[in-house]
Amino acid sequence: MKRYHSIIILAGVLLAGLYILNLTNQGQKKYSVRCHVPADQYDTLLVDMVTYMGVKPRYADHISRHEPQHRSFYIKQAASYHIHNYYICNEGYHYYYMIRPARHHQYEQRAIGGRMKLNDDWKIAEFEELFATIPGETDSLKKLAKELFPAMLNEPADIFAQYAQWIEWPDERCRYDREKNEWRYDVAE
Repeated sequence: MKRYHSIIILAGVLLAGLYILNLTNQGQKKYSVRCHVPADQYDTLLVDMVTYMGVKPRYADHISRHEPQHRSFYIKQAASYHIHNYYICNEGYHYYYMIRPARHHQYEQRAIGGRMKLNDDWKIAEFEELFATIPGETDSLKKLAKELFPAMLNEPADIFAQYAQWIEWPDERCRYDREKNEWRYDVAE
């Protein structure tokens, strides 16, 4: 009889563990790029996003950076970028958490959280970076995404105070210029 009790208890523990694992996986899937971006659109969308946030070609400005002759320049850069989290809200905003190269002597990567609106052809109509993390290691930035990305969606005003040790921009001086699509020190609020 004790043997059957042990088997039943073991089966119950196993089922409970599988249930918890399934809930965890569903939470991660909610923000999975694969759940929101069609596979045939990912590469094009990534390059389009890099066109907004990447290094501009020499002599290009915030307008000319989008000209077709610069496309190959951004395709090369896109190899170093990765959309880690993605979510489409009811208001039509597409939220992203991008891991990208950082210009830092010690760390290779930083994360960018932001939002954009796309037209029916998956072309960017509006683009905005909401925060940039301090440079760090890729694994740390992925772990940070588990807390920071949902916080960005649910409590956008609170994330800057709650995660101040991780967020480099915006700060008291540096703001995101939505017209030029870059972080600048001369942006008035």
